[in-house]
This record gives sequence, structure tokens and C-alpha cells, in this order.
Amino acid sequence: MAIGFLLTGIFSPYNLITPYLILSRTAYSNKEKNFDSDQVNDLLSGLFNSSYAIGGITGPIFGGYVNEFTNFRTTSDILAIILIFVGTSQLLIVYIPEKIRARKIANKKSNVDHD
Repeated sequence: MAIGFLLTGIFSPYNLITPYLILSRTAYSNKEKNFDSDQVNDLLSGLFNSSYAIGGITGPIFGGYVNEFTNFRTTSDILAIILIFVGTSQLLIVYIPEKIRARKIANKKSNVDHD
């Protein structure tokens, strides 16, 4: 049970920070288009917060049903497996490509500065 709690604590921040960061970067990367970026950012914040609230409602309901048919340890293990999957997916899809992209940009800047 302690391992499930440990893994849940390690991987749960990836579920909160990354989606909003992607939404925010997408809104600001399209600033030159013909729309109000602050209004779009407000809309994205509202969508993110409402999605988070829906998860806060449905998560305990789902966990209650799983706990009803199994036990608390199994429920914690299922949550840990889901969070490991989501955290690993975001690591492979978002963080690593972002670091590679940033490194390429830094290398291009350093090559231009040396020329």
C-alpha cells in the first residue's frame, strides 16, 4: 500500500501542470492571429478548471465503486498504475521532445553566435 501511495504522489503532479502549460503555450503561440489572446486564455483556464472539477467529482465515485468490489489496496494500486501510465506518456510525449527542441534551438543560437 505504501508503494501505491508513493507512486501516486510522484506521478500526480504531471496530471495537473502539463495540460494547462500546453494549452497556455498554444494560445500564446497564435498571438498573431485575429483573436483576443487574453480572452482565449480565459476560456482555456475555464475549460481546464471545469475539467479538473469534473475529475474531482467522478474520481471518488469511480474509486468508491472499485473499492466496493475490491479493497483499498487494490484501489490505490489501480490509481498508481493509471498515474504511472499518464506520467510516463507525458514524459515521452511532452517533456523529452520539449527538451530536445530547446537544445536544438540553443545549439542553433550558439552556432550563429560563433559565426
